[in-house]
Order: sequence, then C-alpha cells, then structure tokens
Amino acid sequence: MKWSLDTHKFVSEIVRTALQTIVNRRITLQSGEPEIKAAEQELFDKGVYRTRDGADGRIRRALFTYFKAYHFMTQDGELTDFGRAFYNGTLSVKEACLHFIFHYKYTDDKSSYYPLKRILSYLSYCKTQNVDQALSLEVFDLLVDAETDSVELFSSVFQRRNESRDVDARNIGFDVWSYMLIEAGLLEKVNPKTLRIKNISMVELLLNAYEKMTETGSAEKIEKGYLPFISLPSINAKKIKKAEPIEAKTLCAYLFDGIDIDTVDRYICPKGGSLFAMLSNFGLTEANKGAFSKYIGYEHLVGWAWVESSNDQIKELGNLIISLEAGIVEPNSLFEVVEEEPLTEEETVLWFKSEAQKVASVDEEAEQLYGEFRARFAPEVLKSLDGLDLLHRMFINETEKKDNLCYVLEYDKRYDIFGSVAGGFAYKYILFYSWDKKSWVTGSSRKNEKVSEDRAIEIGKSIRDELVKGSEIIANFGELNSLQDYADLHAKLYEVMPNTIGKAWVMMYFHMIFPDKFPVFYNEEWQKKALDKANIDADENSFMRMGQIALFVKKCGISNVSFFKVLLNSGNKAPSLVKEEPIAIQYNFDTSKGGAQNKVIYGTPGCGKSYYVQNTLLPSLGVDADNVIRTTFYQDYTNTEFVGQILPKVATDGSVTYEFNPGPFTLALKKAIEQPNQAVALVIEELNRGNAPSIFGDIFQLLDRDDNGKSQYAITNVNIQDYLNKCFAGQGIVINKIYIPANFYIIATMNTSDQNVFTLDTAFKRRWLFEKLRNKFEDSHAYKGYFVPGMAGVTWEQLVNGINHFILNRPDDLTSEDKLIGVYFIDKHTLCETEAECDNEDKKYRFAYKLFEYLWDDVAKFAHADWFGSDIKSLDELIDIYMEKGKSVLEYVLKQN
Repeated sequence: MKWSLDTHKFVSEIVRTALQTIVNRRITLQSGEPEIKAAEQELFDKGVYRTRDGADGRIRRALFTYFKAYHFMTQDGELTDFGRAFYNGTLSVKEACLHFIFHYKYTDDKSSYYPLKRILSYLSYCKTQNVDQALSLEVFDLLVDAETDSVELFSSVFQRRNESRDVDARNIGFDVWSYMLIEAGLLEKVNPKTLRIKNISMVELLLNAYEKMTETGSAEKIEKGYLPFISLPSINAKKIKKAEPIEAKTLCAYLFDGIDIDTVDRYICPKGGSLFAMLSNFGLTEANKGAFSKYIGYEHLVGWAWVESSNDQIKELGNLIISLEAGIVEPNSLFEVVEEEPLTEEETVLWFKSEAQKVASVDEEAEQLYGEFRARFAPEVLKSLDGLDLLHRMFINETEKKDNLCYVLEYDKRYDIFGSVAGGFAYKYILFYSWDKKSWVTGSSRKNEKVSEDRAIEIGKSIRDELVKGSEIIANFGELNSLQDYADLHAKLYEVMPNTIGKAWVMMYFHMIFPDKFPVFYNEEWQKKALDKANIDADENSFMRMGQIALFVKKCGISNVSFFKVLLNSGNKAPSLVKEEPIAIQYNFDTSKGGAQNKVIYGTPGCGKSYYVQNTLLPSLGVDADNVIRTTFYQDYTNTEFVGQILPKVATDGSVTYEFNPGPFTLALKKAIEQPNQAVALVIEELNRGNAPSIFGDIFQLLDRDDNGKSQYAITNVNIQDYLNKCFAGQGIVINKIYIPANFYIIATMNTSDQNVFTLDTAFKRRWLFEKLRNKFEDSHAYKGYFVPGMAGVTWEQLVNGINHFILNRPDDLTSEDKLIGVYFIDKHTLCETEAECDNEDKKYRFAYKLFEYLWDDVAKFAHADWFGSDIKSLDELIDIYMEKGKSVLEYVLKQN
C-alpha cells in the first residue's frame, strides 16, 4: 500500500500498555530468553494478547517494529520525546494519533508530501464548492494515486467523487487511515466507506500550520509542527505561586468547559477556595472562560504548546495541563530499586483502616446475609431439629433442595464475601448422601461406609450437638482480647467438639454466628497470607492463627469481611503510608446532558432495525460513535455477562487475585459518568432472545426514570460500586448507590417473529418506549430494484411485496404480521444488479437457502401445500425445484399480489 503507516496495529490504550510493559522491564533486542518470556507473560496477563500462544515471539518479531513505526522509539530502542509522553500519560490516544498522522510524510523518487495535508486540503476544497466535506473510499483512492498537491488535483478528484469503482480498502490503507483520522477526532464515520469532518476548528488549525510553519517538527518530538499555532490565553502580568492539582482541574474546567465562577466555587473548589482568586493568581481574565472549548480532547497538546511561551503564567498553566491526571513517572525512576522500611504496626493498622473505607458497602451486604443465615441455621434453630428434618436441613441429602447448611456454606455464591470452604470431597462434612451409592455415607474418601437412615440421623445429631455446645461455650466465654484467650477457648471447644473443631466448614459456621470473634480465613494458605500482609508472624496452630487475625482486625476497628475484601483488592501490593486525601462526597449521578430513555426498536426480521439505530436514531439523540457500547442477548446470556463478574487472575509469580471484570452495562455507565455533558448509549441487539428480566437482575429497578431521564430509584450493587470507586479514585467522590444517569440511553432491538423465544412481561415492558420500524421500501432503499436470482424480471421489491401481500391477505387464521419478510432480509450481494446475473448458480443457491428456509420453517410451517403445492414434501426438494424451475415454485403466491 502506498500510504502505509508501517503497521497493522492501531494506536490504542493496548499499545500504551504494551509500551509500558516493555520499558518497565527494560526489554531490548539483546534481552535474554527468560526476560522476554516474563514480559510476554505479562502482556498476556494484561490483555494485550488474547492467548498465551499469541504473545510468544511478539516482542522481538512485532512490538519493537510497531513502536519504531509509531516514532515511540528510536532505531536503538530508546524512547523518543513523543514515546515518553505517550508512555507516561501526558498524551491521550486521541492526541497521539493526531500528532502521528500530522507528522507522517510520504516520500518516493518523484515526490514528498504530507498525506494528511492532502486529505484535509481536499475536504477544504469541497467546502468552497458548497458540498458535504466527505472523504469516500473512492476519493481516498484517487488522492493516494496523485503525485503532487494542487487545486487541479482537488478539482479533478471532486469531479470524479461519485464514480462507482471496486476498491480494496485494506490494500490502499483506507482501513488504517480511517481509524487514525476518527481516533484523532478530525473526521467521523458516515458509513463504512465514507468519513466527514467532525472538528472543523482543528482541521483549520492543522491546515494553517502546514501552510505557515517554516521549521517542520519531527515526529519524535512535541515542540514544533502545529503547536505554535494553538492560541494563547489572555494574561495580565502577575507574579504567580505554584498551583495545586485541584487548582489545575478547576482552571481547566474554566478554560475549556466554560464553567461559571459560582458553579466552580460551590462544587469544584476546595473548602475555602475561590476561582476568582485562582484566576487572579494566574492573571487570567473573563475573556478566557470557555475560550478553548475547540481544544477539548486535546488539552495536553495545548499544554505542550503553552510551555513554550516566554510568559511565566502561561508556561505554568501549560505545565499544569500536561501533568493533569497523567500520573507522570519518568522511565528511569522505575529502574531504581529502593528498599523501603517496613511499616510500623500503627502504620499498618492505619493503612487497613483507610482501605476499608473504600469497601464499606460490603458490610451492608454482610449484615443482610448474617440475618438471613441465623434465621435458618442459628444454634437454637439446629437444636430444634430432629429425624429426617435434621438431615435435610443440615447435610447434603437425597432431595433436590439446596437450602441445607452444608450446601449453603460451600456453594451459595452470595456467601463468597465470608471466604470459602469449597473443594475436596463431601466427606469433610462427616455425613452426606451419596447419589452414586444411593445411601447415606460417613467416614473418609479412603475409608468410608454406607449407613442406614436411622444411623445417619444418630450421626447427624452428634454433629449438631457439637455445633450447638460449641456455640454455647463461645457465647458465654466473654471478650477475646488476647491470644491466651483464644488458646483457652480452643481448649474448652475441643472438650465438647472433638470430631468437628478442626473442620473448615465448622469455623465458617462460627464466623456466621460470631462474626467479630472469627475471621473468614479457614485454611493455612489464606491465614498466612493475611498475617503476612499484617506483618505478623504466623502461629503453627490453625485456631490460633485465626485468633491472631481476629485480634489484628479488632485493632484496625473494621469488620472481618472488610479486612478480607481489602486483602483481595490489594493482591501482592504491600501496605504503604496513607496519604491525606480530600474528603470524598457522595456522587449524585447528575448530568448536564439529560432526556435519556429506555427504547425498544422492533419490527419484522430484516426490516433494518440495527441500521436504523446506528445511522438514524443514535445520531438524532446526539450519541457519538465513541460513546456507544454494544451487546447481543442470546439464550444463555447471564446477568454476570451483562453487568460483570469477579474472575481469577494469575500473576507471573503464580499468585492468584480476584478482580471484577466489567460487562457492557458497567462499561457504559462508566462512560456516562466520565462524560456528563455527552450522550452515551448501551445498544442491546435481540432483546428477547435472552431472558431479559433475569439478565437485568437488580438493574431492572433502575429502568424507572424521572422526567429528566435519571433513575427514580437507586440500588446497591457492591461489585459495580467497587469498580467505579477504583476508576474514579482521587477525584473527590464516592459511589455508594447506583443510578442510571440522565445522559445514559438504553436502546434495544427486537424481532417481532421472536416474541415467543422469551416473552417480556408487563412489568418489564412498561419501563420501555416501543417504536415499530415500518417495513416498507423507501426511496432511499439502495437495492430495491435489484433482480432476484432465478427469477428473471422480478425485482427484490416486487418479490417482497408479493409475499407480504399473500401473508397479510390469507383468508384463514394463519395470517401473521410477525412473519413478514423485511425489506433488508436479503443483502444486496446475494441479489443481482442486472437481469443477466439471474442465472448465476451460486447466487441462486445462496438466495434459495436464505429465503426458502425461513418460509418453509417459519412462515409456511403449517401450510406448505398452500404456498408451494402438494407435491413438494421437504425443504431440500423445494430448493432443488427452485434451482431447476425458478419462480414457478412461488407462482400461486405471486399471482395473488
């Protein structure tokens, strides 16, 4: 390809992750195999590659090639200025794409020019001709082929812009260039083959830069090129002081978003702060309010431009913008290993206490489960059980009910916040019913015996009695304030529960009854992991280790479940000194953009629902392509796939952590929070092909909206809250409840013919607006005049109208509007543009299967003879006859039109 960007990878956050991994590990082309393999494993762990095999060899074979092609690295493998800025976050993906394509220069033996300048110049020429500033695939092909830029070139291309030609988008680089132009924020997609100008201000700035710059910038640097042409703020001479990060955010909100002083003082400024004082400090005037809105999304580039100023105030503003939310870390500092002094006990306690505040919602969830558990399995409840009722309420048994004590402790996922006793054999419960042996069983996996029901009841009573007696001892023991207290308690328990005191499930039972006395760690590995994090030497005895943990948690002043949650979230990260942070306020989900709805677009199969949503509905609602999250429901689709789920993650050292993996709903909600002044949409295809109420789960409660579009009622969803609080950590907010904000649209599509797959009940449907998409041929339909393979002289429009007319006008009860053929049911590539193509055997066969399978199995299912005559007995026979005789198989149907 001529305008090759030297890579088939696009600049993205995945590229940034890969670059950071390579730099942090100091990987070079001379690195040894162990270092390379470790880096490849990390790339896989971080999702850069979907499979471990896919990561093998990529560092030497591909990554360095990409990084050099992007100008992130020199030929020697060192970071360029551009690469360092992308590495440490002082450039977003959008800004990096813009910088890269602006400096990309094409050179051969005949010419040397900037492709971006040519593209933008052509679009500017279109404006002078009073037509839409659009870049089609065919126009791109013509621009690529030209040798030099000139008005004559643009005029010639303009005259040929509507030519219809077969062009391979990948072969000429259109796929890569369109991605980069869109990602850079300059153009937007009209359809798969056409782009148009999105940000006219940036286009004009770049063209001005190309025309006026006397010293072109290097792609490796961020100091020349277009930067000198970025406008500067109005400044009154003023001696300034160093600004704090909160002031940087406030000033940026004023400069770029145009937020007024009263709003800033009320909601953004720190206590006692004043935007007026900040403006005065920098010498900024009212003329700067919102003056740089055209640079939204390019704020860091503005910062790079302003740091070149000779004015101290402007230079300081530039530095603030560059560092804003970038988390800058210079690569060299990563290689200095500093041995930190271990935290004192007081500092460790403070760290856990601080971290526990971030997961406080888990206590609310735990309290509800504690109450539920005690109502079913408290010692006094167990004490009242007898006979079969005792067996069925306590042990895994021969019934299909799953509400017994042992099953709940091991398999009820809601109880995962209390640790786990899963794994191993059911013999750990001493007694259970074996489906393989069709009998109650006791003993161990190596030495066990079948017992009668009466004997099982005797054994069950002895286990129950030990649990009850142990609980009574714990309840009457008093406070546990030292390890000696735990040692004394253990001795007393051993006297009355010799068979059960060492069982992990028994200790989990004791935690559920006495949550302040026992932690949620029941095996040696997790107990030692918890104690190691607390800098405590582990005791040799399991019961005593639990006492060590419980005493430490008590000292922290937090709950055992909060301690467990903090441990899970921290992974291998060691506790560190707690920094004072501003007090977080409860986030209220209010947005400046409002009016969002829940809307279902429905109609017959193939009537163009998805196309309508993508190209008409979403643009009419003001939803940009970047703000759309898509998913498709299907029969086995679950709530965890829709909302998110906690999954294990194996680190390079073999340790396992558990992290929340967000689903489409949570990702869309995050986007809506990040961009309160923009519309965001979650698009759900095939709404009723999954069990929608079940998939939505507790999100169902949020679908009731007020007049502005915000949820009327909130829900508590710990996983979503924890994920969002991590995403917005350090921004002065905390999310303890979940709402759908008023800028968050939920758009769904549904086939009327699929209504019997999963019916939508009234309670669910009343929370949605329904819009039926009319199934008719509009003037804009691109191929309604195409001919039907095997039916010479019959157009697609004639065939669809004929079949639909027959369906709607049947005299019997088999009429069904749900079964109509959609005007886009068959794609244009399956049809024939000219009548001469109608005899093409491949097209006839593809068309026959697509149409007749639907007619035979769905539309004419109970009336095959009425449609095709009594002689045709099967779908295969119908297709064979169609291949031979064409439209005669539908002769009766078409006559009725």
